[in-house]
Amino acid sequence: MERRDFRKLRGVMFRHLCRKVENNDPSVDCVAWGYYTLKQYDVEMLVKSIRQNTVATKLRLWNITMTNKEGFKILAEIFTCGKTTASRIQHLVLRKIEFVETNCLEHNFLKDIGTILKMNNNIQRLELPSNHITDTGIAYICNGLAENTTLKHLNLSHNKISCKGATCISKVLLKNNTLTYLRLSDNPIKDEGKLAILYVVKRNFYIKTISISCMESSSTITTINPLNGAIQYYTDLNNFGHRQILKNDDTVPTSLWPDLLAWFGKNCKAEVFYYYIKSKPELFKS
Repeated sequence: MERRDFRKLRGVMFRHLCRKVENNDPSVDCVAWGYYTLKQYDVEMLVKSIRQNTVATKLRLWNITMTNKEGFKILAEIFTCGKTTASRIQHLVLRKIEFVETNCLEHNFLKDIGTILKMNNNIQRLELPSNHITDTGIAYICNGLAENTTLKHLNLSHNKISCKGATCISKVLLKNNTLTYLRLSDNPIKDEGKLAILYVVKRNFYIKTISISCMESSSTITTINPLNGAIQYYTDLNNFGHRQILKNDDTVPTSLWPDLLAWFGKNCKAEVFYYYIKSKPELFKS
């Protein structure tokens, strides 16, 4: 099949998908499309179909090239108009989004992402891996995250976020009690940025997973940064230990502990028990 014929076939398939979405086909709970160049009329067709849809809760776009700098702004509008049916989307995945105009990435695309986070109250999971996001772009995302109260899962892996961006994220997390999962793996974040994340995870009692690892290899030896382990230690305490019951409370009822310990089961790590024994030894006396 010639390349021209292949593009034509993909166009037919895209229009077929949009019709299924617009007609509320129950088999399409996730609107997914990839490896495609979206022109403005394609974006408008997709937006129209999502506006009419009352079934789909996920939107996944990957390896997409947008020819018009306003393309994503048109798409973003369905998330920032709270009364539209598009607000049903709870899981948004945008992977490897490219623009013909290269400067659109951070000044348009990520600025619109920040607006979505500010204005949308339904998105619970946002994934933005492999989008060449730098510290400039992270500033837009953090501005939106600072006003967001619903997002639980944020994936920023495989980007170009450095220590400055990690510090920006850590400042937002100091006041955020909704986000429980943050993925920053495979970004060029050095120890300074990891220390900023460690500082906040010691004080944030809600986030349960932070992935920040990036294996550093030399010829035959692979090393793991000890700061990654320290970050995981405190998120484990949140995940298994529920540190929030100790927050500003020196009189944790003894009656809570049997249920708490039973809930741990086999999954509880030794350091979690150690943390509680050290913090409340009187509750473990027979």
